[in-house]
Amino acid sequence: MPPPPPPCFTTDAAVHDENRDHAGREAIRAWVAETSRKYRPTFTVMRASVDGDDVQLAVAVSGQFPGSPVTLDYALRLRGGQISTLTIE
Repeated sequence: MPPPPPPCFTTDAAVHDENRDHAGREAIRAWVAETSRKYRPTFTVMRASVDGDDVQLAVAVSGQFPGSPVTLDYALRLRGGQISTLTIE
């Protein structure tokens, strides 16, 4: 049985990562599974700022990918305490 959809995301959440869009909890769950299997990433939050429902993070990401480690910018928008959008650049 596959893991349940990530409860930290709204049911209509959207993620943009590696020039691809993932919409809805099931697509996001599949993206997390694929990314975890492919890259075996570890994460360290380097910086965080919050402005209302907008969260900006600088995250050091290490894993099995060329150029590791890298620092990526995560932009999150919250709605009702859950992530409604996540953009990783």
